[in-house]
Amino acid sequence: MFDYLFISNGHGEDVIGSVLINQLKKYNPALRIAAYPLVGMGESYSACDAEILEPRQRLPSDGFVKGSLLRLWLDCRAGLLRLFKEQKVALRSVADEVKKVVAVGDFLPVALSSLYVKKPLYLLATAKSDYIAPHWNIELALFKRWTQVVFARDELTAASLKKSGVKATYLGNVMMDCFKIGVRDIKIEESRKTIAFLPGSRSDAVDNLVDMLRITKWLGSDYNYLVALAEKIAPPALKAAAGQAEWEWLKAAGDYRLKKEKVIVQIIRNGFGDVLNAANVVVGITGTANEQAVGLGKPVVAYARNRQTRKFLESQRKLLGKSLFLKPHDPEQIAAFIRDIIDDESRLKRISELGKKRMGKPGSAMRIARYLESER
Repeated sequence: MFDYLFISNGHGEDVIGSVLINQLKKYNPALRIAAYPLVGMGESYSACDAEILEPRQRLPSDGFVKGSLLRLWLDCRAGLLRLFKEQKVALRSVADEVKKVVAVGDFLPVALSSLYVKKPLYLLATAKSDYIAPHWNIELALFKRWTQVVFARDELTAASLKKSGVKATYLGNVMMDCFKIGVRDIKIEESRKTIAFLPGSRSDAVDNLVDMLRITKWLGSDYNYLVALAEKIAPPALKAAAGQAEWEWLKAAGDYRLKKEKVIVQIIRNGFGDVLNAANVVVGITGTANEQAVGLGKPVVAYARNRQTRKFLESQRKLLGKSLFLKPHDPEQIAAFIRDIIDDESRLKRISELGKKRMGKPGSAMRIARYLESER
């Protein structure tokens, strides 16, 4: 019998789910927990003590299908509809073995859990926020009917849900518990300001980074440059792509460096939190990582390489407020903006305070784990 079944619909949601599972196991080591990642392989769950349900499949969109008919079509060709049917069967088959369900993400895991598992349901909301748009009436009606409680991602949304009659609470944002600081001792020139690049963890991360590196041409060698490279990104792929852009690949103390003329860029693996902590300004076009950077009080400069990414970033700008700056896809303009902001201490202080307030303090995973266990 599983005390909890976690159902998540995205890579970032998988990470959040795994962090909460680890916290639950610390709170009560005897718990038996299962996890079902609806998108991709759910690698994050492999690192925690949870039984992963099958089937799983990585689709061409890598879970980033919203707003793109082409990606939806490619996913359908690769078996999306078949996978969806198999997921429903899998959830039905485990229903009698589950005591509680924690849905991590948005409405999809809520609906699947309610229709096919039918056990007490708790929603850990990761995306929907009143900063972007209020919930639809149908969502509110079904939340009232289906969920025990909604753990909202911010205070504004929690208040709005309560006003609509949904049992909701705000205990913080688990995203801020999904990384650690102090894991890596990153060597930088203390006299220089530091710029961090966040290329993401999806299949386009290498292309994103090579594109970001063009910004350094207009900034020169006056700054420290750090890259937070996701574990799943293979260094050989980055080496090949960077080489085509005339960057020299260097091995250094377990990490890698890229060099072009006088500019040196450090590639850091397994040190995401330390990269963010060291940065004065972050350049990012990712989802969760941008939000985590803002939560640490960093200004995030973002740009879109395509229409779909721009729509996503426009929504993220509403979510994160004046801590995220959406700029044209022009490395010279981005560099000029970074130069303007990076030495403006009063502005950086205001941005830091706004970002920390918008994302909340660490510790929410522990608070949510206590809440869940108090409901037993």
